[in-house]
Amino acid sequence: MRTRGLETFRSWDELGKLGERWDQFVAQCTDPSVFLTREWLVSWSEAYTDGSNLLILVARRNDGEPFLIAPLQIVQRRVLPGFTLNVLRLVGDGSFDSDSLNLIADPNHVEEAAAAFLDGLEEHRSCWDLVELNALVEESVMIPALQQEFSRRGWICQMSYAPHRRILLPESWEAYWASLSSNMRMSLKKQRRRLESAHKVRIWRCDRAEQLPEALNQLFRLNSQLWQARGQSGSFSVPQRRDFYYRFAPRMLERGWLDFWLLDADDRTIAAELDFRYADTQVNLMIGYDPECAALSPGNFLRAYVIRDSIERRMRFYDFLGGGDEYKLRWGAREQKYVHLRAARSRSRGAVYLNLADSTARGKEWLRAHIPNSAWEFFRRTYRRFRPYRKEWSDG
Repeated sequence: MRTRGLETFRSWDELGKLGERWDQFVAQCTDPSVFLTREWLVSWSEAYTDGSNLLILVARRNDGEPFLIAPLQIVQRRVLPGFTLNVLRLVGDGSFDSDSLNLIADPNHVEEAAAAFLDGLEEHRSCWDLVELNALVEESVMIPALQQEFSRRGWICQMSYAPHRRILLPESWEAYWASLSSNMRMSLKKQRRRLESAHKVRIWRCDRAEQLPEALNQLFRLNSQLWQARGQSGSFSVPQRRDFYYRFAPRMLERGWLDFWLLDADDRTIAAELDFRYADTQVNLMIGYDPECAALSPGNFLRAYVIRDSIERRMRFYDFLGGGDEYKLRWGAREQKYVHLRAARSRSRGAVYLNLADSTARGKEWLRAHIPNSAWEFFRRTYRRFRPYRKEWSDG
């Protein structure tokens, strides 16, 4: 395939017509995801950054059509006193909002896309020390292509994993219901009877722009109350996250991707679930419910309704996204993984860091296998107290 070489963009406005067609390329790429759409990425950048760290790499075929778009950001990470790394990672990563990220690559030119990506990294090698591509779906064809290209060039590449769980939805609600355990079915029936006997219940979908601010405020309130009841601050204690939701929600609604449900009991909202309906997947982003109503399980009541609606709309998956919470398995989710790739050029600062991290991991494994549990727990507590930085992602 003949190509035109690489282009670099440092702001969303510079993209021009490419920006207008961004979502078209996402829909046709190797791993379509709502977290790669322009609506999501621009909103995230506006809420969490000042835009100065953006680095978008684009490779085009000879006819001018892109076969690779790499939306990247440059962030600094303090590893040790006096040792700071410039890290290249995907836009959307680092705030615990985005999953199913990836490079936007033409499925017919995967190897070429991987090679062009590394060409772009080489071209901008003075800007970065370490590359992190987090939360790639494990079945992505880009993963082996990137590994092969890293290996061909003699770069260091490490791979780690994190839990990812989603439900493969059947063709009917009856088939899904039958797939649940008898205990789960009995529990859901009891929860529904208790809630409907105690309250006048209404489930409604927020589908108008003028409803969004108040609906989002209800979600923020419910999620915060839920976590505060557990002694934690909750997702929306971060002002930037609230700003982010206010930005992406109307954009997603306009595109028809927002699927935002609320549960009212006696005219009081007691549960909310904010999802996306993208391609063949119902993406469960956030849920909240009133902890004072926990005995009535309003969150489960609403989730069952949304799953049933998803089946009736012929969605193929209900995606819980990241996290290995056991409750997801009770809903019939399958255990999958997200893949995190880290890479650096040989004999670079990033390579030193990766080698040190690998040696540390091996040392921890040896200690875990050879010292008593009490000593291991003391080591873990001490490490968590004094470690020099907080990792954005668990290695699983």
